[in-house]
Amino acid sequence: MYSTSIPVGGLGFDAYGIGIILSVFGFVNAFVQLFLLGSFVRRFGPRNILALAQFSYAINIGLYPLLTFFARRSGRVDWKVWTIIVAQLVSRLTNGMGWGSIQILIVDSAPNRASLGATNGMGQAVGCVARSIGPSVASSLFSLSLERNLFGGNLVYMVLVGFALLGLRVTFLLPRKLRTQMD
Repeated sequence: MYSTSIPVGGLGFDAYGIGIILSVFGFVNAFVQLFLLGSFVRRFGPRNILALAQFSYAINIGLYPLLTFFARRSGRVDWKVWTIIVAQLVSRLTNGMGWGSIQILIVDSAPNRASLGATNGMGQAVGCVARSIGPSVASSLFSLSLERNLFGGNLVYMVLVGFALLGLRVTFLLPRKLRTQMD
């Protein structure tokens, strides 16, 4: 989306500009994960952190059509577009927290220490399959949305927000407290 030209629905950034954005985000994200994640998980619990991450996914993805709208309207990346980019990146800071919380929940779900490896392996396998299929499906849906002008070229974002909200719903099916906290 960032590298796609503005008339087609992107922002028209070159590789260098995208690299700078992602590098700055990477440093901020590393700081958050290193210094804040542990205290957030202890204070709010992994289920609530995961719910926040899922909600943030929906916000992050839902902002893409606004990026397109404002970039097309001005014909360039102006302060409104940059404000939305910053809002997206801030909402993405919860992604790493969500992954950390998922790992805590997976480890806690193992019925005993002997099955911990199998439980973790199953979780990793499911995640690996999703990370293998997801990018190609999302890219194909992005292209199809633009080529056929489905929902103004925004069908891909509607579908992805739907998946994020489904993930949020599933999160609330998880136990409120870890088994280790119930003992």
